[in-house]
Amino acid sequence: MYSYKEATEYLLAIPRFSKKTTPENLRELLERLGSPQHGMKVIHVAGTNGKGSVCAFIHSILRQMGYCAGLFTSPHLIRVNERIRVDETEIPDEAFLDCFLVMKAEIDRMTEEGKAHPSFFECLFVLAMLYFKKCRVEYAVLETGLGGRLDATNVIDQPEVCVITKIAYDHTEILGDTLEQIAAEKGGIIKSGVPLVYEAGNETVSTVFRQIANRLGNSESQLIPVTDNDWKILKKSDKDIDFCCCNGYYDKSIFKVPFPAAYQCMNARIAIAAAEQLSPRPSVKQVSAGIAATAWAGRMEQAAEGVYLDGGHNLDGVTALMDTVSGLPGEKYLLFSAVQDKDYPEMIRELCRRVQWKGIILTEIPNGRRTDPEALKQCFRQYTQAPIFVEPDCKRAYLLGLHKKQEKEILLCTGSLYLIGALKAAIQE
Repeated sequence: MYSYKEATEYLLAIPRFSKKTTPENLRELLERLGSPQHGMKVIHVAGTNGKGSVCAFIHSILRQMGYCAGLFTSPHLIRVNERIRVDETEIPDEAFLDCFLVMKAEIDRMTEEGKAHPSFFECLFVLAMLYFKKCRVEYAVLETGLGGRLDATNVIDQPEVCVITKIAYDHTEILGDTLEQIAAEKGGIIKSGVPLVYEAGNETVSTVFRQIANRLGNSESQLIPVTDNDWKILKKSDKDIDFCCCNGYYDKSIFKVPFPAAYQCMNARIAIAAAEQLSPRPSVKQVSAGIAATAWAGRMEQAAEGVYLDGGHNLDGVTALMDTVSGLPGEKYLLFSAVQDKDYPEMIRELCRRVQWKGIILTEIPNGRRTDPEALKQCFRQYTQAPIFVEPDCKRAYLLGLHKKQEKEILLCTGSLYLIGALKAAIQE
């Protein structure tokens, strides 16, 4: 018999990606467990950047509509339970263990028959579906883990709405090294007869989505593009942004995003466009309250006065982040780290191109994919003359940043969600 701690250790020991598993294998596991994914309405979200935030916005709107709503996202920052929520609450340890034991018993039977063991992400998805069924969830908001076409969440055959956020270069070794290839993988979640809401800032990407939808027989009315022309910022502060919709059902309605990052306005607008496809459609009051009540850790999150945590972990994410940070008043310190398989030299170039840092603190992520801070220092030296401090321990690096930052100055912590998770754990301590 497993304890909760042993169950999480078992799951975390499973390889993140497995070439042996197939969608058919996952479907069989779900069927043996009674197909827990059935009986709930699903909003399916894919994309490169912003998909977690869009899921959080949609989930909050559903809560304001009075639904029992499930939320499945990744990655977690501190505890694996963060990935599975019903309403405003993470799955409790006891329920996590109960669902794990039910799932593990069936996995054991399948492996004894010679079938492949599900991957880490597949196990968490199945566990989420078991918990959502137990809680009688009415709506489930599901974020893909990687890609879309072969993602575990794509076993959902008929979602209510499909949503694809901004497409950018990330995980190119798996998804392809062109935007067309990446878009094709993400666009694998598009379903026949299901509305598709998508970020339409890149015509190449939009063309791929339209081609997939056309092959499935979807009409033009089922394609809902969202562009920068669909929203406009009205007022900004260091804590939130007021913006209005420029067309659609909620045209001229004003909403407040509870984050200072401008990129969250686009994410909120995509969530609003998805909400427009629901039946019944939420009222302006419900959408406004849902957007304003959204909480999403590690995305331009204000951890203390003048201290921001953002999990930007690729060039596109850092560029969007700098659009906000470069406009904030006061001198700025940077706390940075990155994983080896990201294009951190380009991220560093963009960070230094947009801001003159008063000081830079480099640390090491407690993860097997971590990058040596000294290698990061050499890269930063190509683009800035700012003082650079190396402190491998994340907690001490954060304390160093707090010590150096003066009143009305800013400390930005970014480069990886793994870094943000480590910093949030240190802050909790």
